[in-house]
Amino acid sequence: MRKQNRDPAVELARILGCLIVIGCHCHLPYAGESGMDAGRAYLTCLFADGVAVFWLIMGFYYFSGSADYGTRLKRMWKKICVPMLLAGFLSFFTEGWLNHGLSWRESLLLPAGAWLELLEKLIRWENPFRADGPLWYLMIYIPLVFCYPLLKGFADWLEEKPNRKLRTFLLFAALLLVNDFTDNQLFSFSQHSIGGLVPAAMLMLCGSCFLSFRDRFRGKLWLLLSPIIFLLANGLRLWILLRRGGSDWILYWFSLFGLLNACLLVIFCQNLRFSERSGQMVNRIASYTFPVYLLHILVKNLLVRQGFTAALEQKLAVLPLSAVWYAVILVAVVFLLTLLLCVILRTLKNRIFRNA
Repeated sequence: MRKQNRDPAVELARILGCLIVIGCHCHLPYAGESGMDAGRAYLTCLFADGVAVFWLIMGFYYFSGSADYGTRLKRMWKKICVPMLLAGFLSFFTEGWLNHGLSWRESLLLPAGAWLELLEKLIRWENPFRADGPLWYLMIYIPLVFCYPLLKGFADWLEEKPNRKLRTFLLFAALLLVNDFTDNQLFSFSQHSIGGLVPAAMLMLCGSCFLSFRDRFRGKLWLLLSPIIFLLANGLRLWILLRRGGSDWILYWFSLFGLLNACLLVIFCQNLRFSERSGQMVNRIASYTFPVYLLHILVKNLLVRQGFTAALEQKLAVLPLSAVWYAVILVAVVFLLTLLLCVILRTLKNRIFRNA
């Protein structure tokens, strides 16, 4: 499906998912020497499910395309793997300068141990670039594309009878609930290898199912209810987190809260009204969410190195709800700066290829 034909409501949900991911990396920690701060922990709950939104939306589009398996693999290499490697090695060579105060020369001349660590993580199919943590998402995305024939077959089976999608959605939701109840001891989901592939496939298939009945949640009532339920659901999540003490599996995207919150975000967006101009603007911004995802950690780390985050925290410390203001401002700054960087890079790339 071509980008200009995409639903701006879904693309707005994609943008909000990107902002949530940035928020996950920009909010103040909720636990410290004095214990757990409930207010900051609630913020953590609100910023927990950006990746779940991505998996859900992927399910909206992925099974309706006409591209064959080989074309999908080629497209994945060109549009996913190459940008991931570029962003990963950029973080790899700048980590010492950005995060450890080393000179550019020291940061670029990495010891053999750093390369060995990269290779070992790659063999385990973990994100090998520790300075760009969010790349774990793509380490799950890649094998998910390799599994396309299997997932497509299951998606086609769901299409055969009208009730299969709703029942499958409820089944996956129930399995996530049981896994949450066992504190992730039932399935032992994780963020790498098979431990991440299975829940990602579940959420993507849930997206395909949800697309068929999401129109049931249209109307002004759902425009009001969806954010209220979102806030209440994360209040329940906070209560579970506080009761479990040090265990934080309930905060991960592969929880029932991840699926529920992603659906609520889409429900909210689909009940907004878009003019032709605003819809085009949303779709254009959404086209940058992938490069923003790739580069936002580098921008955030640069702000940390320049002392911006420390100064911001100090200035806001005297205000009520200072942690909220800190997160909102830092997320906005990181998003806008990264978006600007991505616009510049895309413009340069287009000019280079146009002149080539």
